[in-house]
Amino acid sequence: MGRFHIGESVLFLGRFTSLYPAPGGVVAGLHADPRRAMFDEYTIVFPNKATVTALDFQLISNVSTFKAFPINTVVDISQNHRHANTRGLQDSRHIVLEGDLIDIHLQIPGVEKSRVITGQILKKHSSDFMSQVEVRICQNNIPLDVDYTNDVGEFRLTRVPPQGPLDLEVLLQRPPMRLVGALSL
Repeated sequence: MGRFHIGESVLFLGRFTSLYPAPGGVVAGLHADPRRAMFDEYTIVFPNKATVTALDFQLISNVSTFKAFPINTVVDISQNHRHANTRGLQDSRHIVLEGDLIDIHLQIPGVEKSRVITGQILKKHSSDFMSQVEVRICQNNIPLDVDYTNDVGEFRLTRVPPQGPLDLEVLLQRPPMRLVGALSL
């Protein structure tokens, strides 16, 4: 069973949009790869009725219908400071984002040329972890990288620009919500 369902609206990740006639379309078919879900093949129908086949790793959910909620930065500690309420290595930047339902702990190593963001999403007032939640890093509303939380709510984003304003998006499916927090590197 694929990640996307027939009739679902999808978008192409930013680095793949130039390969297709439109930035997104609707799933019309699925051929599941029995060994690796990232190679599931989807038939995508564009608004002009053209169809293409795309692989799972090229696609993201079209969340334009999701209600958006802000998540705010409550802790932002640079590599030269240390705070008792943060996790991870001391030579990294630590950021904690807070929303009504969740907290997101981020760690960004002090490497200038390429950035990796690792993080964990924690439910408030619960000991349950949030697994299989889609997390995106975006610049100018274009997704640069997507990951899904593991069984303990952890994720890793590797295609992060070395500087500039970014948005971290967390997509919750039930109810459909898009939680958005601003970051500046």
